[in-house]
Amino acid sequence: MMTFTMIPTMQLPSGEAVPILGQGTWGMGEDPRRSKAEAAALRFGFDALVRAGKIRYWGVSNFDLGDLEALVSWPMGATIATNQVLYNPLRRGIEWDLLP
Repeated sequence: MMTFTMIPTMQLPSGEAVPILGQGTWGMGEDPRRSKAEAAALRFGFDALVRAGKIRYWGVSNFDLGDLEALVSWPMGATIATNQVLYNPLRRGIEWDLLP
């Protein structure tokens, strides 16, 4: 188990130290029976990092509109800063959520 004291940091040119974090979610949400538990675990980890002052904001990738709305509705949902959407010539589903 990683503790907050073990998180490596890097020094920005401004002198500010920022944590170097990565979260692998490959395959997350592929099994509908586990998706709520997976999202809860993701939120628990990032919310703990925000409360500890280790990060200010965080982001996700490949979340559809429903998944993102569910995450934002939780406490500290405002700390989600970005969603890198799945979009390419073969996967254009995000258009249906964005177009009027």
